[in-house]
Amino acid sequence: MKANNSKTNKISNRKFILKIFILNSPVSRIQLSKYSGLSKMSLTNIISEFTEKGYIKETGIDVNARGKRKPILLELEDGCICAIGINITRTYVEGCLADIKGNMLFTKRVELPCDADKNKLVEIVGELITIISNISQKEVIGVGISAMGPVDTEHGKILAPTNFYGINNFSIVEEVKKFTELPVFLYKNTNCAALAERYYGGGRKNHNFVYIGVSKGLGAAAVIDDNLVLGTNGCSCELGHITVNPDGELCQCGNRGCLELYTNIERVIVNAEKEIKNGIKTSLKLPITFESIVDCAKKGDELCVKTLDNLCKYLSVGVVNAINIFDPSIVILGNDISTGGEEIISRLKKNVGNLPIGSKQHYVEIIMSKFYDKASLLGAATVVFDKLVFA
Repeated sequence: MKANNSKTNKISNRKFILKIFILNSPVSRIQLSKYSGLSKMSLTNIISEFTEKGYIKETGIDVNARGKRKPILLELEDGCICAIGINITRTYVEGCLADIKGNMLFTKRVELPCDADKNKLVEIVGELITIISNISQKEVIGVGISAMGPVDTEHGKILAPTNFYGINNFSIVEEVKKFTELPVFLYKNTNCAALAERYYGGGRKNHNFVYIGVSKGLGAAAVIDDNLVLGTNGCSCELGHITVNPDGELCQCGNRGCLELYTNIERVIVNAEKEIKNGIKTSLKLPITFESIVDCAKKGDELCVKTLDNLCKYLSVGVVNAINIFDPSIVILGNDISTGGEEIISRLKKNVGNLPIGSKQHYVEIIMSKFYDKASLLGAATVVFDKLVFA
């Protein structure tokens, strides 16, 4: 894709240059011209405008460039354009102020009470937006909301998430607009996370990748040819609800033996606690956390090693399905499972290497997200940039 030198494309050209900065920064004027296809005059005008607005700064010389006269490198200023991100989970709501470079400048988390309902949810979201708007001294262009699926992206509705206080078919965007005049967008949490990875994380240099988030459930998202796969209503890639055991436990989604029943972190902890209560010898101490299971597995604790092996056995099935369906160059794991680090990655690589994959023509890398459990939060703000700046 290239920019266009015609006057009618002035706005889109500026958006395109901003996108180049995000994906390639720091970058020289020569590189900007190469990536964009813009004429020298058009590019000069845009750079001058951005400099006047305080959007860009010079960061040094490109020492790797050929020739005696080394070009000056440019990058965006921190905080030059910002958005508010709201991440709704089953236990808390977290808000952030993030800039277009992917820096989270402020975060605040509010726990959801056990008797939460849609009114309480909107109240908390509205308060977070108000707090962040009041403290921000930057240019804020919109609000992005991340929520567990399924969601209706087009109509701004949270549809019917499992284990979520009975909230369903809820027009959250419409309600949130009562608290702000900014544009508001709603995406599924894993789609948000994938956008954060696309622009700022492990997917930045990969045109095709899959993001899999594992916490109290399992969700996924895919970016193919640099585009987020949304589906009809933004509900695509529900990897957690593929059936891995047709005769298995009934999932709240209505299917039996769903993948997330065997891979969610809460279930892993509960099963380990049952083993301890049944008298299994282990160095684990109650109360158990996923981090403590990982730490004990590193030391060779038999129960913890078995627990992670079982988790990764099922998770590998999901990874292989994602690879077979989307043919990515990389699979990124995020959310609570990120704390498992190499203990998880090494097991997955071994399992996936031993499972049949439709195409073995290239190596598929498996990595942990550098954002840990913050990918969906940063991604909520990234939705705003993707819709209003990078589009």
